[in-house]
Amino acid sequence: MNPEKRLAHIAAYFLSRFDKRALTSLGYRNDRQAFEDIAKKLSVLPNYIKFSRDEFDVEHPHRKGWHKRPMSPSISSVIETFRGLDMTAMESIMQDILYSESSSQAKQDLQTITRAMDENLVERTANAYTPRGITGRKAEEVFIKWFATNGSYFGHPGSLLDRRDHGCGYDFSLEIRDQEPIAIEVKGLSGANSGILLTAKEWDTAKNMASDYYLALISSMDSEPFVELICDPYRLFAPKRNMQTVIQISWTLSATQLRKDKTRQ
Repeated sequence: MNPEKRLAHIAAYFLSRFDKRALTSLGYRNDRQAFEDIAKKLSVLPNYIKFSRDEFDVEHPHRKGWHKRPMSPSISSVIETFRGLDMTAMESIMQDILYSESSSQAKQDLQTITRAMDENLVERTANAYTPRGITGRKAEEVFIKWFATNGSYFGHPGSLLDRRDHGCGYDFSLEIRDQEPIAIEVKGLSGANSGILLTAKEWDTAKNMASDYYLALISSMDSEPFVELICDPYRLFAPKRNMQTVIQISWTLSATQLRKDKTRQ
């Protein structure tokens, strides 16, 4: 992929993730103006910016997006590279992308960023990995409905607790009286040849909890959902390790700037 298209993907990610706030921060009145101006600066077609933005919408619930499309490695690499950055940091990168000719430092920073994206660009394989986002949330909803009538699968009655916002390495816990809780991580499969991605936290938790950790694989979500439960996945599988390079941004105030600030008081 040429450099202009890689930068276009970053811009598209910014527009998808921050939506209307992204337009305002860059001084655009609407989507069309953003597509045309960014495309002109990067020497790509406006529709390339638009369609690329739509590809990222599967990751961002405030936009409808193309939730049934498989996520390409190039799109995944952008998400993995930038998901840890806040609005201010991403806006500064966008300023570099749009006005890099005005600063040698901006050019150097963009080279660092595109190298990180290249490191996160996994080779295409026969398996398509299902992204988090709309597909993941739909799978979780399917599991909650399934559990309401099939909770006896686990052998004992218990309460299903939502742990999705707790960062504990699984989506739900089944609390059973006088027993250790059971952890359940839900993954949606977008097709017959889909694989899944597990975070380092999820895989480490699966290792530590052993037979108290379940994967709930949800397939055929758009027709007749099917739930497959796998106990102790750490013992059963030997997944391929993926390493991602994540861009981190810090802000430096020089001694000269600090002295100037003090003289203003």
